[in-house]
Amino acid sequence: MLDFGCGTGSLAPKVARYVGELVAIDTLEKLIDIMTDKHSQGLLHTLPASKDAAR
Repeated sequence: MLDFGCGTGSLAPKVARYVGELVAIDTLEKLIDIMTDKHSQGLLHTLPASKDAAR
């Protein structure tokens, strides 16, 4: 599952156990860092998105 614009990950813990893999993307790398700290689960992969993708 792709969670684009994941922020700090409010959706991730609710759906991660139901999907094979969750990829969380956000343009703000700081939010990705917070999400990774909060939700260090094996099914969760986080990626910073290019700011150009937000346009």
